[in-house]
Amino acid sequence: MSVPFKIPFILVFALQLGGVQTSAAELTQNTKVEAASVSQNMAGDWGGTLAGTLRLILHVKKSPSGEYASVLESVDQGHAMIPVDSMNVTSEHLDFIVNAVHGSFDATWNAKTKAWVGTWKQDQAMPLTLARSNGIIPKLSRPQEDAIDAAPSAYAQQIVTFDGGSAGVKLAGTFSAPKGAGPFSTVIFIAGSGPHTREEVVAGHRFFYVLADYLNKRGIAVLRYDKRGVAQSSGDYKSATSAEFISDAAAAVRYLLSRADVDPKRIGLLGHSEGGLIAPVVAAHDPQVSFIVLLAGPAIPGDKLLAEQIYLIEKASGVPAERAVIGREVNEELFKAIAESKNESEAKLMAATIFDKAVEEHKIFGNAEQIKATALSGLTTPWMRYFLSYDPVPVLRQIKVPVLALNGSLDLQVPAKSNLAAMRLALSENKEVTIKELAHLNHLFQVANTGAPAEYAQIEETMNSEALNVIGEWVSDHAKSKR
Repeated sequence: MSVPFKIPFILVFALQLGGVQTSAAELTQNTKVEAASVSQNMAGDWGGTLAGTLRLILHVKKSPSGEYASVLESVDQGHAMIPVDSMNVTSEHLDFIVNAVHGSFDATWNAKTKAWVGTWKQDQAMPLTLARSNGIIPKLSRPQEDAIDAAPSAYAQQIVTFDGGSAGVKLAGTFSAPKGAGPFSTVIFIAGSGPHTREEVVAGHRFFYVLADYLNKRGIAVLRYDKRGVAQSSGDYKSATSAEFISDAAAAVRYLLSRADVDPKRIGLLGHSEGGLIAPVVAAHDPQVSFIVLLAGPAIPGDKLLAEQIYLIEKASGVPAERAVIGREVNEELFKAIAESKNESEAKLMAATIFDKAVEEHKIFGNAEQIKATALSGLTTPWMRYFLSYDPVPVLRQIKVPVLALNGSLDLQVPAKSNLAAMRLALSENKEVTIKELAHLNHLFQVANTGAPAEYAQIEETMNSEALNVIGEWVSDHAKSKR
């Protein structure tokens, strides 16, 4: 059975240490290993990178009696040492809890890579792989971003603020455009799920930074902004659902219409992942939107999409096939129940019942209550309940403007085959639609091996040149003024 945690479409994470400090010498003995094989003897250092930028090292010591004590070091946050409160290890499974930061890790041993492949949970879920380490984890290379940083700017950039979609919400962003007076064809970037800034940083990649640079150099202006309640934008992020993010994207259109350097007849929307769910809603209700670009935008109901997403990611991460299949069946039932619930209380009650039944039948978890508490807290939030109950098809059928929809063939978060098939059917009445599956690319449009989120940070390219070219050519063609 899979753990029914939230794996956001676009994964972003910030480890909140709260100033907790200890030393490796102050490790607290916390657990015994249950028949771990020699290859998984936990004594020593285990390192990995979270979100592409946060390097973590799990330091483990073993006493003569076989007890283990461990501490988690955050290299990029002042080498902070956070004590691990409990840890369970078997020949195939590792989990530990870090109460100081309300975090937990759950992983499966991958014999091929000799690493623990799993998920760190701390408000959000984030893939994390821990492998034997000598205590040194080098920073990862980002050549596309480094090249942009080093080159003289070929376009103008302006820090802007504008009213969001709710009273009192002010959104902060960057308007970048070719040098000159305009008016310019302009694209609004809409980020995927997670507390994203205007650059949509995913696994250490500044996704929107690279894409904006590419379009700006092709003569297209771009508006990208921090989500409400994130970075420089005001508002409450935690209570927001896709409905609030839709209203903010609509507000961004209104803001562009107030600018003399923007061509009001050539305003487009570009949404990535959840942003690809939001863009069609805005376009269906605002005649000022002249085209939309959907990058891994969903076209199947949220409950079905999340169950398939987790199943595919588990398979790619080395989870035994039988367990992955059982997990998909349980998750389909679980997510459907949450989607149909009337409120959060009902959602938690129904989800707990299904979870307990699954644990009793399959007896998978060694720490079922902790996993259940973590899972249910993430699955019954307003955002998740909205997403699980949302079907994109009715809105897609209303779209009359030109559409470019792209997926990578190795996208495991919004799987290409099922998603693009539903997209083609939903947009079949629209005569200006381009739908493409790009070979070997993952959810971030990087060339990948398996498509698993654990690979995102390890891949150096932020966005593949083929994907950039397809987007650039299509947007340039559809951004020509029709005066």
